[in-house]
Amino acid sequence: MFQLKTLSNRLLAVTVAGITLLLVLLSVISILYTNRMVSQYSTLVANSIEVKLEIATAHLWLEEVISGDLHESIETVWLFHDKASHHLDEILKCSRDPLINVGSVDFFQIRQDINHIKNKLAQFRNITLERFNSIEYAGAGSEIDQIYDAAFVDLLKQIDKVIKKLKSFSKDDLEQFNLIQLLLILLILITATVFGFVLYLYQKRLMALYNKQLVINRSLSETETRLQDIAFCGGDWIWEVDSSGRYTYASENVVDIMGYYPDEIIGRTPFDLMPAEESKRVAQLFAEIVKKQGKITDLDNLGIHKNGKYIYLRTNAVPVFDASGQLTGYRGVDKDITEQKAMNDLLMRTQKMDALGKLTGSMVHDFNNMLGAIKNSAELLQNKLSVDDKLNKYVQQIYSVAEGAKKLTAKLLAFTNNESDSTAETDINQLLRDDQHMLERSLGDRIRLAYELEVDLWNVCLDRSALQDAILNISNNAMHAITDTGVFTITTKNVSLTAEDGGQLNIKPGDYVKLSFVDTGVGMDETTQQKAFDPFFTTKGDSGTGLGLSQVYGFAQQSGGAIQVYSKPEQGTQMVIYLPRCLSSATDEPVVKTADTSWDYSGDETILVVDDEGELCGLAKDFLTKHGYKVLCAQSGEKALDILENETVDLLFSDVVMPGMGGYELASTVKKNYPDIIIQMASGFSNLRHERKFDEKLHQQRLLKPYGSKILLHRIRELLDRAHAA
Repeated sequence: MFQLKTLSNRLLAVTVAGITLLLVLLSVISILYTNRMVSQYSTLVANSIEVKLEIATAHLWLEEVISGDLHESIETVWLFHDKASHHLDEILKCSRDPLINVGSVDFFQIRQDINHIKNKLAQFRNITLERFNSIEYAGAGSEIDQIYDAAFVDLLKQIDKVIKKLKSFSKDDLEQFNLIQLLLILLILITATVFGFVLYLYQKRLMALYNKQLVINRSLSETETRLQDIAFCGGDWIWEVDSSGRYTYASENVVDIMGYYPDEIIGRTPFDLMPAEESKRVAQLFAEIVKKQGKITDLDNLGIHKNGKYIYLRTNAVPVFDASGQLTGYRGVDKDITEQKAMNDLLMRTQKMDALGKLTGSMVHDFNNMLGAIKNSAELLQNKLSVDDKLNKYVQQIYSVAEGAKKLTAKLLAFTNNESDSTAETDINQLLRDDQHMLERSLGDRIRLAYELEVDLWNVCLDRSALQDAILNISNNAMHAITDTGVFTITTKNVSLTAEDGGQLNIKPGDYVKLSFVDTGVGMDETTQQKAFDPFFTTKGDSGTGLGLSQVYGFAQQSGGAIQVYSKPEQGTQMVIYLPRCLSSATDEPVVKTADTSWDYSGDETILVVDDEGELCGLAKDFLTKHGYKVLCAQSGEKALDILENETVDLLFSDVVMPGMGGYELASTVKKNYPDIIIQMASGFSNLRHERKFDEKLHQQRLLKPYGSKILLHRIRELLDRAHAA
């Protein structure tokens, strides 16, 4: 009995041990199978979602291409189509796994659905190609757009059906397998209940972890997609480098900025893509930043595009550390600021030119007053001397030097003035033909002059003599730039500038004549280009005045146009002037500024001369008194009004720029209170439209300083006679 009990106990122990081992074995098999089945279903669902995502991304990308985004390419659309097809193949491959075909699920239908989706995807690709090929008629609401959107929606619906089926199959299989496990546990001895219960709890926990992991994976996928979309839409180039500066990653945007594809960048350094001096500078800065393990903040640097052009980049980056805290490299972004820098440079140049113009205008005004006193004094002195007097030649030298200084101030005024006193409709082609011989002589035998003139060139309205001066000044610069033999090419062309083009040139959009000058000379570096149009800046040493190109700049501004210079050392120089098209054949006749010697300049009228320069007042009084006029003098607008309260005046002759009350303000008050008084203005600086009481007619008829005595007498007599006749 004891032996039987012992045997029974042994058998029971063996049985319990066997059942326990069987249960453990079944549990292990169950766990392995469940993990594999869950993994396979997860893969199927994940691939289905990826198919949907790739198709949606292809759809979005095509819309960017259709909308005219020059940074997007149809090749990227095909890339996403190919990725979607690849994920479909993965689904077909996984659906044949025997581990997920043992249940009640028929995966034959799934494979049919996938093959159907592949056919739909092929049709969608054909419709995509058809829409891209008819891009001009593929806008929103077009027929091809509606067909495209319908195919897109239908394709997504088919994918959603497969995803829904897979999720349903996954759920059904899991439930069925759980039921089998419970039945097995019930069929096994009661002693296995504890093990079954433990297995059940473990499975629940496993499923909870699986679901939690799905949520985490979905969140990570969405975050990654969001970051990629932001990177692509931003247009910046995202990169990573190791501690030595070699690229380990480059986003696809690099091809839009640098012209290189990512695989062409990997393994190279930023310094390989820079000019030599810039490479040395940035490499030194990078070494210092790496040493401090600091951030890279707004580092502007010059790069070389794959096509050889220079581009400006703005770099920002943060250091990357490994788990032990060691610096492994940098992760950052490069932004193309080439256009931004060009606009900033243009703005700075414009502001600098404006400031120089104002300063120069003020100097010219004062200088013209001095020249007026010198010329008029010399003229009065010459009238006191006989023709044979030895002192007469010295007086004539003084007068000639003053005339030369007057021409110099005229050049300065051309730089500061935004208007022209002699505007006429001009055929630039004909002007160039007429001046060809003169230009060839000025360039010399070693330089060949070449014309490339557009047929039916538009006419322009401008000061012809100023244009000729500008052409001569540019030709003179080209002659000095070409040290040996060379070619100087002048090109004309009709161009229509868009709002964007006009914004870059700081002129209005519209029709322009593009006048281009190209020489094969030594060229200019960037520093010289920045100063090329500055007054008194010259590279010719003592042989240059530095006013040639400033006159060209002033001429372009006067004419309502713009000028640009393109040059590199040893690669020649190109200067381009844009001149607005003349739409009217009518021209304004310039005011006559020469005196007729046959006129009788004498008179007995009363004239009030107003000028803050006492010498000019006195000289004008001498001229006019000598010819019979009664002359009153005032050195300010306020004093002039005091005189008018007590004196009868026929004509007011006033300077424009005076301290306190300006000339136009005085003229406005005189017109209001003394309407019968004739008014004549004089100025040494013509750009005065900012004055509060500016008078356009008086401004156009003003005398420009320094004026001669005959010009003054002629104008005053002409105005008085015209008033008497009226």
